[in-house]
Amino acid sequence: MIKTKEKNQEMIGNIYLSLNVLLAGVFPVVGKLALNKLDAITVLAGGTFFAFIYFAIIITIKKEWRQLKNIESKKDIFWAIFIIGFLYQIFYFIGLNATTPGNAVIISLSEIFFSYLFFHIWRKENFSIVATAGLLLIALGVVIVLSPKFNGFHYGDFLILFAASIAPSGNYFQRKVRGKMCGNMLMLLRSFCGFIIFGIISFLIPTKVSQNEITSALPLLIINGILMLG
Repeated sequence: MIKTKEKNQEMIGNIYLSLNVLLAGVFPVVGKLALNKLDAITVLAGGTFFAFIYFAIIITIKKEWRQLKNIESKKDIFWAIFIIGFLYQIFYFIGLNATTPGNAVIISLSEIFFSYLFFHIWRKENFSIVATAGLLLIALGVVIVLSPKFNGFHYGDFLILFAASIAPSGNYFQRKVRGKMCGNMLMLLRSFCGFIIFGIISFLIPTKVSQNEITSALPLLIINGILMLG
């Protein structure tokens, strides 16, 4: 019975990860469109704000606010938010601003390869032969994209590659936190802290952004916040 439950959970997890990969193909396009109108910090501040609103609504509907009273593993929450909610996002968006969406899609897939190195090589978790072969092909694809002779050199490629390389460590801490709180609450905290951090940066380093530019980019910020960052 326990093994059947574990298999069902693994299958559900694989479905969610597959959907995540599909969204990852759209993410750079939506992000690039938003970056064509606004700077990276403003896009991140707006996106995390709408992500926070989205999860606040979900948590209210599911009546999960009580989990705030029993928050454990503050250290794990801090590192999950810092790595994924701040470092990953800021390097990704700055990198996306300096490369093409196509390159960003392929390079983002290298996160799977880095996850293999992190969880299999370092954390000693088992990966199947098929998964290992797929990971090697992904690594080959990233090398081809990064080759100046293939698609031109963009320093943004390496910023996104760095973001992908640190993502597994952030996911490791997120997984530890998920054992003690629901995913919605974790995403709420991540989005809220991200909004505060990017909002402060935007305040300290102001950019010339007009109200019309923000209004025209609003649909992209909402999509970016709810579907991508959320």
